[in-house]
Amino acid sequence: MKAQITAEYMLLAALCLTLIVFSISSLLKIRDAGEKAYRMELFKSSAVEIYNAGEELCAMGSGNSFILKPRESISVSHSGNEVFFENSDLNLSVSKPASCPYSDFSAEPGSEAEIKNDDGTIILN
Repeated sequence: MKAQITAEYMLLAALCLTLIVFSISSLLKIRDAGEKAYRMELFKSSAVEIYNAGEELCAMGSGNSFILKPRESISVSHSGNEVFFENSDLNLSVSKPASCPYSDFSAEPGSEAEIKNDDGTIILN
């Protein structure tokens, strides 16, 4: 009789451990998804910040500049009348209509980047 009770408790303990493992696994997936969504919003915010600064610099004319701090890795390219913002880590891109041409450039999070109008072309140093 004692052996049967011990076996039942061992089975119950194994079931509890299995449920705990599945719970932890689910929580980690939720955390990773939340972190990715947060990084995506940081990328979009950085893209809009660079775009707005570029359009303002386009209107202000050659020689003007701003200092920006991107919050996420971003690559900028220009094609036709559009500027493209991309982040290959997140597999995400955003395009906007451009008033001035943009030179191709990239920026890393936390770095200070000077964006300026150089004879009608928006460049990032």
